[in-house]
Amino acid sequence: MNHELLLFFCSMGTGAGLLFFYDWIRIARKLIRHSPQAVSAVDLLYWIMAGILIFSVMYCKNDGIIRSYAMLGIAVGMAAYYKIVGETFVRFMSAVIKFPIKILKKPVKRLIFVIGRCNITLHRACRRFGSSIGKRCRFIWKKRFVDIEKKKKRRKTQKK
Repeated sequence: MNHELLLFFCSMGTGAGLLFFYDWIRIARKLIRHSPQAVSAVDLLYWIMAGILIFSVMYCKNDGIIRSYAMLGIAVGMAAYYKIVGETFVRFMSAVIKFPIKILKKPVKRLIFVIGRCNITLHRACRRFGSSIGKRCRFIWKKRFVDIEKKKKRRKTQKK
C-alpha cells in the first residue's frame, strides 16, 4: 500500500511539474507573438517531452507498469496546480516580465529614432559633400590631365 501511495503522490508531483512548465510556455506566448504553426510545433514538442517524462516516472517508480491510479495522480496534480497556482502565476509572471520591457520600450524607441535620423542626416551630408568633391575632382581632372594631353598633342603636331 505504501508503494502505491508513493507512486500516486509522485504522479501528482509530475502532473504539477508538467503544468508548471507549460505555464512558462504560456507566459512566453503572452510576451511574444507566435504564429499558429509555431504554437502547434511548441505544443507538439511539449507533449512529446511530457510523454517521455511520464514514461520515465512510470518506469522508475513502477517498473514500467502503467497503473490507472498513477494516471489519475497526474491528472489530480495538474488540476490541483491549475486551481491553486495556475492562472495567478501566469498573470503575475507576465506582469513582472512586462514591467521592465514597458519601462525600456520608450527610450529604446527614441534611441532608434535618433540613430535613424542621424543616419539619414549623415547620408544627406555625405551626398552633398560627395557631389561637391566630385565636381572639384572633375574640374581638377579636366584642368590638369586633359590639358596635359592637349599639350602633348600640340607638341607632337609641332614636331612634325
